Amino acid sequence: MDTERRRIPLYKVRLFGEKIGDTFSFVGENLKPLLKWMTCVLVPLALLLSFVSGRYLNAVMSMQRGGEPSFDNLSGFLFWYVALVLSALLLAVVMPAAIYGLMRIYEERDQRLRGLTWVEFKPVFLKLLKRNLVFVVVLALLGVIVVVAFGALVALLASTGLNKALGVVAIFLLMVVLLVLLVPLALSQPIYLFEDDISLMGALKKSYRLGMRTWWGIIGVSLVLSIIVSIVVSVLSLPYAITLLARISFFADGGGESFVNSFGFSLLTGVLSFFMFLVSYLCYSLLYIGYAYQYGHAAEKWEKGNGELKIENGEWRIEN
Repeated sequence: MDTERRRIPLYKVRLFGEKIGDTFSFVGENLKPLLKWMTCVLVPLALLLSFVSGRYLNAVMSMQRGGEPSFDNLSGFLFWYVALVLSALLLAVVMPAAIYGLMRIYEERDQRLRGLTWVEFKPVFLKLLKRNLVFVVVLALLGVIVVVAFGALVALLASTGLNKALGVVAIFLLMVVLLVLLVPLALSQPIYLFEDDISLMGALKKSYRLGMRTWWGIIGVSLVLSIIVSIVVSVLSLPYAITLLARISFFADGGGESFVNSFGFSLLTGVLSFFMFLVSYLCYSLLYIGYAYQYGHAAEKWEKGNGELKIENGEWRIEN
């Protein structure tokens, strides 16, 4: 007689190995529905990124093709660069909303993700999509401010006439401080998308409150899952990397008529590019799931006490 698997709780104090284990257990238990829904969400984004990145690469090659870049080349390069950045931001908005939406439904439904329909998935997905749009826009603006501020500090240090060795040490210390401050932000997204009643500023504050207490746990989850995902993605991306290398090599040799300029080769490159982006996004979903369980561990350990988090009518509440 088959026994149903134990539901993997989000809010639970976990050892480091359990965070990684539960991440893979969640994927293993829900592999078919995850592939179904994430593929539906990611296929349009993979097509978009494949097209935009191909056009961006063409623009870069046009810029490098002998002589001074023309206005058309420069404008084309800037246009496709901006398009690439906006496409990446769109991915950052859609992908976490889909993953965390599925994780929330998994916690709430008796059937978990089995037999999930669009009618059930849509309201959760759209709700998180709106919240995550705000999150990504604000974080992107904060990122620009941080980069500008860091650059200004480096320029200020350079203008003070410090000894070169002291300047290098100062910049290194600034980078360490920046790393320490940025790591806890990994929890801000799951906090904001799992807790409906929290504001964005509240989520950022809470991420520091929990993240500083579980700093090494965040680093560990990030490193282990990133290494695993990077190895898998690198292997599966080899066909596209080979076609891209062939194209760049022929361009470096002076271009001209060759098979890399043929329609067939361009089509093959586009298909492999699409496959690479799609597989990469699916694999990097592991990181979002891992961060969610890291957040659940931190919240359970440092904030909940003996309370138990429940979902009632789509809203989270705490029962003592």
